[in-house]
Amino acid sequence: MYVKITVDDEFATQDIEIELNAHNIYAKCPKCGKEFQVDPIEWAHDFPEFNWGHRPFCDECSNRKSSLTARCTRCGHIWNISAKKVIPKSGFLCWDCSYRDKLIKKGILKGGKENG
Repeated sequence: MYVKITVDDEFATQDIEIELNAHNIYAKCPKCGKEFQVDPIEWAHDFPEFNWGHRPFCDECSNRKSSLTARCTRCGHIWNISAKKVIPKSGFLCWDCSYRDKLIKKGILKGGKENG
């Protein structure tokens, strides 16, 4: 995946492609304005009903009373969630454990090892 922008002036037009990866995605906190790195996989897991209007908060602002933390019931991974998030009766599964379940159901993983 990449971002594509067109830069032009009176002399030339050029398309620039910037590859997206877990190390070059940033956001500005809507509360304090601080720029911080965003893990899109983890953030999308916290907000499955994502739309482009959603904006993540920095760790300092999200640790205030407007947020909660969730712990994966399987592996113990902890992450921030919105205080408005509905907590399932079975507890939370982190993105990694949820994805592993999907791979096991598809037969790609068996007993934690790749089929091959």
